[in-house]
Amino acid sequence: MKVIDVLIELLETGKKIFGSGECELVTSALGTEDEALRTFVQLINQIVRYDRSETIYAYFEGKINQNNALLQLVIDEPKEPMTDSLATLVDTESNKRRKGKVISIQSKRGRKSIYNKNTCIQALRTASEHLGNRFSRMDYVNFTKQQKGFPSADTIAKHIGKNTTSWVKILSFAGIDCNANKVAK
Repeated sequence: MKVIDVLIELLETGKKIFGSGECELVTSALGTEDEALRTFVQLINQIVRYDRSETIYAYFEGKINQNNALLQLVIDEPKEPMTDSLATLVDTESNKRRKGKVISIQSKRGRKSIYNKNTCIQALRTASEHLGNRFSRMDYVNFTKQQKGFPSADTIAKHIGKNTTSWVKILSFAGIDCNANKVAK
């Protein structure tokens, strides 16, 4: 029997215990359901020689499928070798997390942007009230250095620009008429 087959059998048995309370023979031999699950997690961690408790519990809870669980157990880059003191600490932390059912959601870079298209348009309109209809990108940058709370020119280009870097086009997308004060030739 190969190591991968042993991992599959341990994962499947652990999932049965976690999901429906089946496998009375295993739970009666290993104690309570939590103790049995902890034993399966420790066995799998010893086989792969690294702490993968989060992946294992995610599989037990049905958050990832068997193929992804095996890939994360076997192929994933090792984080830190497991020691005995780390193993007991990890078991208590993963049990707290599993019992608490806390779901953490993170945005792309760990924080949410405070600016969107509407706030960028409002910032440009406020700047046009102070600077007039015809102002350059550098005028806006100097204005934002004096006034706090305004988005940067790059943020405005990202939200309003529609894949253009032309400041005149960005102002026209925001509804600011750049040609209003232009002198006719």
